[in-house]
Amino acid sequence: MDLTTFDHILVATLFLVIPVFSVTDYRKLESRLDAGLPTARLLFYRSIIAWSWSLAVAVAALWLVYERGIRQLGLGVEPGWRLWSGLAIAIVVCGLFIAPLIAQRRDPERAKATASQFESVKAMIPRTDREAKEFSALSITAGVCEEIVYRGYLMVYFASALAIGGMWAGALLSSLAFGLAHTYQGPKGVLKTGLFGLVMAGFYMLSGSVWLLIAVHTVVDLVSGRLGRAAFAIPEAAPETD
Repeated sequence: MDLTTFDHILVATLFLVIPVFSVTDYRKLESRLDAGLPTARLLFYRSIIAWSWSLAVAVAALWLVYERGIRQLGLGVEPGWRLWSGLAIAIVVCGLFIAPLIAQRRDPERAKATASQFESVKAMIPRTDREAKEFSALSITAGVCEEIVYRGYLMVYFASALAIGGMWAGALLSSLAFGLAHTYQGPKGVLKTGLFGLVMAGFYMLSGSVWLLIAVHTVVDLVSGRLGRAAFAIPEAAPETD
């Protein structure tokens, strides 16, 4: 892939701007919650959704303007053992993440024991039905946009930009960028999400399909939102007003 100045600007944005944005936006969320603003989480979700789709649209624009092949983003489908192996793995992984949710419904008290797992993102965990709905929209957005941008785009960018390493270097560097995008979660959060990104990068290299990554990422975020809400459950408040 022939890289352009716009590619370099976009990558610099992912490494330098997005981490700063993640911290400042999360601090705004905490300040709004402390001030008692009922729509604080909704505003946070919408801001992240807007940024995520803006980055995905920027990638799409580069592909359209420079007439790049869609398969370079991993959005093509090539039947074969790689795809079927990836599909099998995706089904197993999704099942493993859904299982705790089923167990929680059978025994609601189990939810409280998981609260510590969500401590670094406690402020953004939905508490009301309305917040849960918008968090679901955020989860779908993250699944679609982050996989296209951080796996589909960044991995091929580094594979094209670096003389050695190819997709392996792309896997490492894209995972670093993905971890930094979650700087608001603190050092442990950056490490955790970076490792998640690395696993997803490896999954991409195995399956060759970003579609499978989108499915897995979306399920992980949707389930996490539900588990987190149950862990910090509070009585429903009066309906919020914008």
